[in-house]
Amino acid sequence: MAYRHGNGRVQARGAGGRFRRWTGEEFGIGVCPKCQTITTRPQLPASGPIDPVDFNARVCAGCGWDSRKA
Repeated sequence: MAYRHGNGRVQARGAGGRFRRWTGEEFGIGVCPKCQTITTRPQLPASGPIDPVDFNARVCAGCGWDSRKA
């Protein structure tokens, strides 16, 4: 759950209503299960419908691990 401040800034709340820090996964950054390096989202098509599998996919920059093939 998020809280919007008067100036427009959004801050996340955790259990018990306390403010918490954002995680990298909320911004599209994850960790590779094989080599523990940063994963990113693959490039999406510029036009046409977007497949949810491709939108939620992760690709490792180090070892080439792809969540769609796992």
